[in-house]
Amino acid sequence: MDNWLVIVGVGFLVLIAVFPFLRIGTRPRCRECGSRKIGVQKTATGMRTSDFHGGGEGGGYSAVQTHYEIKYRCNDCQAQWTITATKTR
Repeated sequence: MDNWLVIVGVGFLVLIAVFPFLRIGTRPRCRECGSRKIGVQKTATGMRTSDFHGGGEGGGYSAVQTHYEIKYRCNDCQAQWTITATKTR
């Protein structure tokens, strides 16, 4: 029984040590030079409510959609680009 607790404890410690490195690859890369040294500026440009209809009587819900303009700038080659994104809550 004690060996099982040690194995679980060591596994938990390994997970805590490795978890911060699992984010590698989620940061954006520059479209020109491939650098990960990117500055990001996110600005909300608008909001709206949307009605989503489900099946059956009274089925459905309302949600708020927020529209964003996201500006990227590479700190190495100074390339800039802008994308738009929508988040639904």
